[in-house]
Amino acid sequence: MSRLRARLLLAALALPTLALFWLGLAAQVDVENMAMKSVGTPEALAMQQRLAEFGAEHTVLLCYERVASTTEISPADRPQDLEATLRKAEGVVRVRRVPDRGSGAFLYAVDVAAAPDGSYAARVENVLATAARATPPLLRLQATGLPVAELAISAAIAAERRTMTRSSPARSASCCS
Repeated sequence: MSRLRARLLLAALALPTLALFWLGLAAQVDVENMAMKSVGTPEALAMQQRLAEFGAEHTVLLCYERVASTTEISPADRPQDLEATLRKAEGVVRVRRVPDRGSGAFLYAVDVAAAPDGSYAARVENVLATAARATPPLLRLQATGLPVAELAISAAIAAERRTMTRSSPARSASCCS
């Protein structure tokens, strides 16, 4: 009787565990951290004040630099019509050329507005893809800014999550047999 009871208990515990594991696999990484944004709290009030003072744009900084320091950049090798191309991307509010201090790099600040639902990841990814397509052969693109860092962190978390969930069933099966 105790063996039957043990098997029933194991089945009763295994089913919810497997169901929760399956739901965990379907969960998406929240790049914009929308789930943590409170409503009606002091933090929400502080966020509203910050947005009123500084605006809701997410700034992406782009740097086109020479692939090799010995490479001379002719006018034909410079990013052509980049500002106009980036302005056409969805959510782009402003594109500014940042003055260079003698390094020969081409620097741009791109302000991206969030979508009406508050998300901005897809718009920032579109800006990065557009900038990458516009990169001349003798230049390489470097991108930075808080939204770029948030995208990189969320991609790393998603990759780590996939690695952990893939290895978990095999590890648990091998340790208990």
